[in-house]
Amino acid sequence: MAHARIQVGDLDVTVVDNEQWDEHRAGYNGIARLTSKHFSPSLFVPAFAGINLEHVLDGMTTGESDDFFEPRIAPMLLSHDGDDTVLLHQPATPRTLVESTTRFTVRPTHFIDVSCLIVVRGGEFPFGYLGLFWASYINGPMSNAMHFVGRTPDGIEGWLQLSSIYHGHESTVVGIDDEPALPLHDQAQRGLFSSFAPARFVHPFFFGLFGPMVFAVMFRDAKGIRLSHSPSGGGANVRRDGFNPAWDFQYIIDRPEVNKEYGWEAQIVYKPFEGKQDILDEYRTFSQMR
Repeated sequence: MAHARIQVGDLDVTVVDNEQWDEHRAGYNGIARLTSKHFSPSLFVPAFAGINLEHVLDGMTTGESDDFFEPRIAPMLLSHDGDDTVLLHQPATPRTLVESTTRFTVRPTHFIDVSCLIVVRGGEFPFGYLGLFWASYINGPMSNAMHFVGRTPDGIEGWLQLSSIYHGHESTVVGIDDEPALPLHDQAQRGLFSSFAPARFVHPFFFGLFGPMVFAVMFRDAKGIRLSHSPSGGGANVRRDGFNPAWDFQYIIDRPEVNKEYGWEAQIVYKPFEGKQDILDEYRTFSQMR
């Protein structure tokens, strides 16, 4: 099964594995298509995907495609769990031996609950951490910015934007209690994950705008979460005479242990935009749910 479609409430969601499907290219897993009754174009670039598990980071990863893009190349198993839930399971990857199961549950009227269970099945971590990186390639929005509640270097808190001026420049924001730098081998691949913006996020969520819609990703816990941005990660967009941005995130595990379970929980909100206060209210409601 290369894809599974769920229609619940306002949302029409198609989840894919790493196989080719329709316009969707092989090697891009996650949500291939996300539309709403309120807006028919798909949020994500048709050839690519959103919430796409793209990299496993351990400080040793090189620029070789089957190394740096290991989760996009290794096989995945897609299955249904009821009418509203799809599971993406990836057995232990060849090099880093990371096993993951991502669950997508669509709920009325405009929510997608997402969780990821991660188990390390072996390997060594010479720099003492393991990171996983998810990318979302946005289909030509008018503004490429990710919005979040953050704190500037001089201590001012409020709504900030993550909008790097070029790919890999000050592209990642960490939480206020996080230490940003991750050690890397001299020959390791650099990327969005290794270049840090000076601001920090206060709450673990962000949103971006797509036509009249807002796409917000809200995490249950800030621990290990990092937000990343690329103004051009999704390639050229002829319709917009520009580029498709990538609105990404990471999950960092400190001193990973073999066969121990790790993971994160999040909620996607996709609905007509009603202002920043509405998004903050959605986050506060979600953060109080258990």
